[in-house]
Amino acid sequence: MLKTIKNIFCSKEFLSTLSTGVICAFISWGITYCIENKNREINLRPFLEIGVSRVSYNDGHFGLVIRNTGKGPAIITGGYIKADSKIYLKDIDYNIWDTFLPELKIYSETFNQIWDNSDVFREYFKKIGLNKGNACGLFFSFDYIPILESSIKDGEDLALISYPTQYINSNIVKSISYNIEKKYSDSDMYQKIYQGIYTECRSSFENMVRNGRLNIKLEYRSLNDDKYETEDKKIKFSF
Repeated sequence: MLKTIKNIFCSKEFLSTLSTGVICAFISWGITYCIENKNREINLRPFLEIGVSRVSYNDGHFGLVIRNTGKGPAIITGGYIKADSKIYLKDIDYNIWDTFLPELKIYSETFNQIWDNSDVFREYFKKIGLNKGNACGLFFSFDYIPILESSIKDGEDLALISYPTQYINSNIVKSISYNIEKKYSDSDMYQKIYQGIYTECRSSFENMVRNGRLNIKLEYRSLNDDKYETEDKKIKFSF
């Protein structure tokens, strides 16, 4: 019996058949792997779009949004944001909008007049980090700063700048209302002041977009290390 088994498995015919089967199996596996790998590459093509729209995750907010409409995450590798000055993403930090808000002419003349004429308000605003250049930070949200190696998932919207489409929806309103009503009997007047600041900030943002004062370019890669970039995108929109 053992001799018979040995003769079968050690025969030239069996070894030839086995070798052919192993080779075919490896070839088949290799082809399958290449096809699946190519499919993965095809299916991982992020595509970033930059524009002005409603913010999908924040009801009642409108602003400048980056959206990944492709497949797979977009991993930021470079680019810049430009107004009067140009800041490359490698040099970017979380105070970027303190630089860009005044360059983009996003401001409130009402706030500036109060700053110049009221020591009490000026000291209060200084304590909360506001000045004539960044006053619109009272109402604007800055949800995403495109720092290097940050990623935007497929289907994800992230707002660079956004604001509530109605003053009453602003996060600052409740705080303002509480503090003003607690300290001042003529709180309606102060509410009107803040509402005026909001209106001017919103209007100046819309003028900034309309006049195309902001340029953005983003370079990014997929998980496959394929490299992509947006065009030198001048943000312009007709309201």
